[in-house]
Amino acid sequence: MENSLFSEADLDQTLIPLQREKKLAKIEEKVEENKEFTKKLFIVDGYSLIYRSYYAFLTRPLTDNEG
Repeated sequence: MENSLFSEADLDQTLIPLQREKKLAKIEEKVEENKEFTKKLFIVDGYSLIYRSYYAFLTRPLTDNEG
């Protein structure tokens, strides 16, 4: 296996469950860390809303029968 991508240690079947447990433990830690950040952030582009509403009234002004 000189030219192989994997060494004998990589293919050792006794180490695979241990490595899997380590990976799962890391994933669980990350999930626990992310639970703190459940707040939502809303970003509103205020300038585009102002621009659109300003020019919307130029083409169709709000008027009634009396003017």
